[in-house]
Amino acid sequence: MSFRQCLALCAAGLGAVAAVPQVPAPPAGIYACNMTSLAMINGMMLPQVSFSVLHSVALDGKGGYVLQNINGGPGKYTYDAAKDKFSFMTGRMGVFDVRYEYKDDGFKERFFRLQLIDKKTGKDSSTFCTLTAKTTGKPMTNIQEKSNFPSDTASKPSTAQPSAGNPNPGLKGTLVFYESYNVGAIQSLDLANGKKQTRLSGTDPFLAKNGELVYVNRQGEIGIADQSYQSALTLKREGEFGDVSQPALSPDGQKVAYALDAYPSWRGVVVRSRGGQVLGKFEWKLSPSWTPDGRLVLAEDTGYEGHRPGLYLSSADLKTLKPVLLNIDDIEQPAVSPDGRRVAFVSNGDIWIANLDGSNLKQRTSTDKTETGPIWSPDNQTLALIVDPSTGLLQVLGPGDSKPRPVQDSEGNQIQVRGRLLWR
Repeated sequence: MSFRQCLALCAAGLGAVAAVPQVPAPPAGIYACNMTSLAMINGMMLPQVSFSVLHSVALDGKGGYVLQNINGGPGKYTYDAAKDKFSFMTGRMGVFDVRYEYKDDGFKERFFRLQLIDKKTGKDSSTFCTLTAKTTGKPMTNIQEKSNFPSDTASKPSTAQPSAGNPNPGLKGTLVFYESYNVGAIQSLDLANGKKQTRLSGTDPFLAKNGELVYVNRQGEIGIADQSYQSALTLKREGEFGDVSQPALSPDGQKVAYALDAYPSWRGVVVRSRGGQVLGKFEWKLSPSWTPDGRLVLAEDTGYEGHRPGLYLSSADLKTLKPVLLNIDDIEQPAVSPDGRRVAFVSNGDIWIANLDGSNLKQRTSTDKTETGPIWSPDNQTLALIVDPSTGLLQVLGPGDSKPRPVQDSEGNQIQVRGRLLWR
């Protein structure tokens, strides 16, 4: 969940979120308060962290909080349950409200980011502290986000009566996705019974054939979780900076491809071994999708002048690319079928498919909605996709379907997805 979404959530009231699960006071200890600022480094504006005059927050482990302020002495941290408002009484610093966001790691603990706002001026003090608290009770799942955006009510999932038996007739396997209106949750959905489970906290999930889950964690790094989703390692990216997205584990489980945005220095797709060694780099490419024999299909990044739409297929050694010849003017988000014979992609808001050699090009959707994120079923016959990114409705398109149909959970709710899908 983004900080802006959290602020909207706080404004709407956090009573429902606090109830499930129970989150006790963070453990006793002293937590450093930091101050963020922007600095010009190598021609780029980058965030810098330094100690703030607020110094630190001391917790007694029993719900008591003391702000150790070197510019005015200690103060107290209070919470008004009726108004759902936190405040720091900080001596010479005056009274501050606290904005905060939830972070989590596998839903075993939450990280509270406390953002201090000067009540006298209403300005952000650029000061924050990070506190950790263990969760108790059931894992955090299906917590509805609230917002003050006008479209919020209209975009909530619709609810219908579940069908008897399989809520999604004819569909099998497991879908993995990052769900809209859920607090940072990667979910899995058993299509046969509609059972939905929270797996990890993060975005851009990719469920590999060996059962490992590759994703972008809450720290913005690439995590690789084991089949139990309980332990995860972080992919080493020494000497590299920038935002990562779209990680994908190779069929043999030994290589991770991902998109890297370090613009203006570099943008493209990077391939690393599990140990962090760079095995390939493809500048101005996006959306890595592996073939069963360990090659990559990539889309051209057309967000900059001079870059024309196109799909490219790498060599097995990841050293060269060759174009997939398609007579079409817009190509995004390629997804190779499990058998390696076809590729699905987005063009001008519709779903298209073609053979991997560029032949047999077909348009599969033609609606007044925008469709994104196609992914193949394990049997190579059906496509899952997202209809209208603003609402993120998860739908499927079978080989004989003229238009997509919705996917439901066991309670008859439609599923809303943000980002990428995976079907295993």
